[in-house]
Amino acid sequence: MDDRFDKHQWTSCNKNIDIVLFEGWCNQSPFQSADELLSPINELEEADDPEGVWRHYANEQLKYYHKKIFNYANMSIMLKAPDFEKIFEWRSLQEEKLKQNTQANDQSHIMSTEKLKRFIQHYERITRHTLQHLPASADIVIPVAADHSIMTIIKRHD
Repeated sequence: MDDRFDKHQWTSCNKNIDIVLFEGWCNQSPFQSADELLSPINELEEADDPEGVWRHYANEQLKYYHKKIFNYANMSIMLKAPDFEKIFEWRSLQEEKLKQNTQANDQSHIMSTEKLKRFIQHYERITRHTLQHLPASADIVIPVAADHSIMTIIKRHD
């Protein structure tokens, strides 16, 4: 459901912290050049964003997050899916598990296959670009097989 707590509900810690794990779909995703943003890559971009407003906005947000958050990381670890199609399949499994574990009268936030396809198209560009380029800059790349098993662990930098 990806709901965030109000700031007054955040947990605080007054001790030294050794590790902060910052996880997210677009964490450390590289942004694209202006030329890479010119052509739509899917139905959503072609039909609903022919001028590229969304893709330019998303790209600017990635630049902002690199400046404000990502560049402060001491290390980046990438869990690398086999391809974009697997990401859709895995996200569909999440929806199905959510549906099974949610009471019948509280399923309004569960996405149908069509809604999920549309939702995921918003992030297809970033995801495909990330799958192609992040392995070269991540400190550790963990390829994940189609069955969710870890294939190996690749340490990129010492």
